[in-house]
Amino acid sequence: MPSFAYQLLDRTGRLFGYDLPELEDSPEAEQTALSAARQWVSPIDGGAYGEAWTQAAPPLQEAIPKAEWVTKIREARASLGPVQSRDVARANYVSSLPGVVERECVILQFDTRFENRAGATEKMTLAKTEDGTWHSVDGYHFK
Repeated sequence: MPSFAYQLLDRTGRLFGYDLPELEDSPEAEQTALSAARQWVSPIDGGAYGEAWTQAAPPLQEAIPKAEWVTKIREARASLGPVQSRDVARANYVSSLPGVVERECVILQFDTRFENRAGATEKMTLAKTEDGTWHSVDGYHFK
């Protein structure tokens, strides 16, 4: 069952002509994407931002040049310090994200603790590519 916040966003969006993707139940896809996300974020945690960009799906690579990605992630992560813990808060499967990618996706949210910032939230969206592997399609976001 979608969270109350998701339901509220969905209903509000429909008032303005926007539809959120329908959440579906696919534990296998969620677990596979979660594993891929942990592998993908590992170079970011280690400061190898360019490597993470290289491992991302084409929609992310087409949206932002590698050099710009590296600069933005470096600046954003500089004050946080190393990751102390990262726990899955949500993993939601959708059959596609209209306007982003027309493929199976898993939207992930993590509760993350950094050395210099407790209580951060990280978000990543991974899509299943043609070869069956999962890759980030919309980047790496945190607050």
